[in-house]
Amino acid sequence: MEKIEMDGEIYYYLNNRFVDSSFCSVDKNTNEKLCALFYKNMDFNTFSKEKLLDFIKQTKDAEQFLVTKNACAVALEKFVADENFVKLVLPIYTSTLRSIGMPNLALDVAQKYTDLVANCDSFALWISVAAACCDLGQFKDAIMYLNLAKQKKRGHTFDEDSEFAALENRIKKALNVESF
Repeated sequence: MEKIEMDGEIYYYLNNRFVDSSFCSVDKNTNEKLCALFYKNMDFNTFSKEKLLDFIKQTKDAEQFLVTKNACAVALEKFVADENFVKLVLPIYTSTLRSIGMPNLALDVAQKYTDLVANCDSFALWISVAAACCDLGQFKDAIMYLNLAKQKKRGHTFDEDSEFAALENRIKKALNVESF
């Protein structure tokens, strides 16, 4: 738990969230200001690979997407030679870009790093890429990436609540079809 002072008030960063001195969640505006203060002096270049990955996951869970975006960009450039690391960070990065309304950039980033990683077998990445295609109305490509995701998750059945099933339903609804 980290203590932060802003405008004469005390706040805490607790479980990836900012709370006030009575441990109640803060409003969105206060949260954004606290994030700016909390993250402004962090130099991702000094983080170890493990610390950077933990930080990326933490900020994404806390829905601090701009911070996550910046940390992912640094992480991928710094550790591009480590294929396993790229496979872990890339789906988070593409998902984050989608969350902030940048599906085109999500596709560009996925293309760039999958060209560098010989065998990108990340189910999560291909689901995210398929969703970015949906965001852009590119449903034919979305189906292709959804099928690729399914191949990467061989032998797995998808329940109705899974991301896969949700995306499949989104495509069917958009195309007004029963199956594809």
